[in-house]
Amino acid sequence: MHLRHRDFGNLEGLPLTPARRVVGPARRARVFLGVVVCAAVPATAAAAPGAAVFAGGAGEIGADFALIRFDPDLTDVRGDRYALRGGLRFSPRLQWEGEITRATVREDLIPGAEKRVTFALALVNLVVNFHPRKNVDPYLLAGIGLGQMKLEAIGLSSRETANAYQIAGGSRFFFGGHDRVAVRIEASLLANEGFDERYVHATLGAGLTFSVGR
Repeated sequence: MHLRHRDFGNLEGLPLTPARRVVGPARRARVFLGVVVCAAVPATAAAAPGAAVFAGGAGEIGADFALIRFDPDLTDVRGDRYALRGGLRFSPRLQWEGEITRATVREDLIPGAEKRVTFALALVNLVVNFHPRKNVDPYLLAGIGLGQMKLEAIGLSSRETANAYQIAGGSRFFFGGHDRVAVRIEASLLANEGFDERYVHATLGAGLTFSVGR
């Protein structure tokens, strides 16, 4: 049985469960940024000198947290998104990057009953890096992959897996004595297909990235 985002029907007379206290995206963002700062200090101190951050063959790993505005056909409530990334530069300017990201939002339909939208994406991104000056590494990227969307409401759920896409732009700001750790800030548009529709979601996020290898 498919549960579409418009097909919640008449909610009167349905058994309700007590509403759960949900920590808001803004509070989760503050917690995440605190973890980023704490992790950056020892990582910077441990970094080895002399490596070329922008050299071909260098790798990159990182994680980030973003606030996401879902497609208005799904919900008007903002949610949050987590992502893990890993990539390899095959030239100082060009880079392949793999990304796994998950986003979720909860919306109260009536007191005690909620709708939840969750999607998970696995993407391969082509990243174009620019180097206007030392310690600043702006970039543009485009990605394609697969996405799974899950809709849940009043005890019913449905999910579907289909194509997913991404375009984004941002910058890395390297810091520390060896320029091996950076804060990464990014704005992106994520698109996924599901339930005979195409949805576009806007995100703004920040995270921590580490240059590894050469």
